[in-house]
Parts: sequence; structure tokens; C-alpha cells
Amino acid sequence: RALHIEKACVLGYSMGGRIGLQFALDRPEMTAGLVFANSGVLPSDVQPTPEEAAEIEIRRKMMTDLLGTGDIETIAEVMAEFSLSPGAKDRDPEMFEKYKAIKLQNDPAAYLEIMETLFASMADPPDLSRLDCPALIIAGENDGFMPLDVAYAMEKAIPRSTLKIMPTGHAAAIEAPEAFNQAVLEYLKTLP
Repeated sequence: RALHIEKACVLGYSMGGRIGLQFALDRPEMTAGLVFANSGVLPSDVQPTPEEAAEIEIRRKMMTDLLGTGDIETIAEVMAEFSLSPGAKDRDPEMFEKYKAIKLQNDPAAYLEIMETLFASMADPPDLSRLDCPALIIAGENDGFMPLDVAYAMEKAIPRSTLKIMPTGHAAAIEAPEAFNQAVLEYLKTLP
């Protein structure tokens, strides 16, 4: 509203996808479309298996322990490794260092609060079928944070959705910027 934009397509990366989703649910009249960029939101009618729940808990504990150290250098290194495809650090050290530099800008305390909020929100997932705008779901086939089965479940739950799977990790826009941008631009052309 401050920018005098009446309606927009919202793109949320990773944790930002849940924020974009909440905006779209709260303000459907202002949301022309929604892009979930490597952002997994498990539908309310899908529950993780006991094995998946155990894996989520292991990942949650590992992440909160790491973030709790406040060692931003180690946090940035680990987050960059987890966010990119396996072997990306060796294949493209320059890309890895650029992404790590982005992660170095984060405040570990705020990061920890956001991560805890994200894990807590999994207990009360939103009803994705209520999403009233078209959605593009971008998923990486090597994404260590968002398994492809979550992306497929989202596609099934969201009425007007399109799933684009890329040969990347959790940071598709960093690993495959041209393909990522092309997918988003093609999606935008489909919006009214």
C-alpha cells in the first residue's frame, strides 16, 4: 500500500514462502500469484511418517544447536553446504563463497528465532487448498531442506499450482539463475 501497488505476485524463498503464503491467505485481493522458491509447506492433511518426523527432529536439533553457538562463520559454511547441491563447493567454489557471504550477513540470534518459529509452525500447517491465486512451486531435486515429496504434496493441495523441479539444491536461484529466472518469468506471463 505504501508503494501504491494494488496487486502483486509474491515470491518467497525458503522460509519466505510461508510468509508469502500467509500474505496471500490474509490478502487475496492483493495477491495476483505466489511463487514458492524452494519453500516447503506440508499440507494440513499430510502428516510425516514416524521416520520423517524423526529426521525432522534430528535436523531441528542439529540446526538449533549450530545456531545456538553464535559462530556465524561456521553457521554460514554449514548453511551454504546444506543449501547447495552435493559437491557444489568443489565444482564451483566462487558460487559457494558468494552464497556463504550472503549467509554471513545473518544475525545468529535472529536466525535461531526464525528457525524455531518455522519448526513450531509445522504443528499447525495452513490449509493450502484455501490459496486463491495461481502458484508456482520451484523445487530442487537435491534439496536437503525440502524433500520432493513435500513439493508434490503442495502441488496436489494447491488448486492452481505448477511444479518446476530443477537439478539444484535448496538455492535454485543461486545454482541455476538463468533457469530459475526463466521459470519465474514464464509463470508471470500466465497471470492475468
